[in-house]
Amino acid sequence: MLPGVNETDRPRDTSEPDVFVSIDEACRRFGLSRRTFYRMLSDPSGGLTAVVIRVPRGTGHIRVPVRRFEAWLRARPRRRPRGTSPETLGESGRTGGVLEHPTGPDHKAPV
Repeated sequence: MLPGVNETDRPRDTSEPDVFVSIDEACRRFGLSRRTFYRMLSDPSGGLTAVVIRVPRGTGHIRVPVRRFEAWLRARPRRRPRGTSPETLGESGRTGGVLEHPTGPDHKAPV
């Protein structure tokens, strides 16, 4: 492999058939936890159910087509990490902006 070029940057030959892998293998290849995979699969608006294949139907066994899953991952909108709303971001766009602490001088404790 060339330095500075990873496997996902290379153009793929679309005439080759897609490779189907298990959920464990897909998670290893793409650096996901099984929990994250199943969370993405359970999101009805995410579209992952249209990408994966259940084999045989009705058993719950899932196979993931590597190229289609990779394309789906690239096309989906990115979510911000928790706690990084625009109000909490500093000028640099990174976390670490100035936040008011709830126990500051004007904080009133609940009674």
